Amino acid sequence: MGANGELITEATVNNNNSSNTKSYNNQYGGSVSVSTTATTVVTLVYTTRVQNAAATNVQTGVLNIQPNVNPQFARGAVDSTAAQNDAIRLTLANQYDYIVLESYSMTARPN
Repeated sequence: MGANGELITEATVNNNNSSNTKSYNNQYGGSVSVSTTATTVVTLVYTTRVQNAAATNVQTGVLNIQPNVNPQFARGAVDSTAAQNDAIRLTLANQYDYIVLESYSMTARPN
């Protein structure tokens, strides 16, 4: 990814309505990580943007979530000229809850 490149991840997830915590994490290069948790919100639509900040080893990340969750921000120092992984992690508090990844897309804007 070039000095002004960005990676955009969009996902829709559904989970059950319970008081138990369900965690959503998006991680780029094992370092730049944005996350949130939910309990009773049953459908979340989120967009994660990881952008290089005019250099290939300085990133900023933001996670925007609907409905009505405050944006989460992150900073990182990943070498984006090398191959990197982007991962979504969905975590449950116990075996009685569920999370369903309904849709997922990733857009790379190299520069």
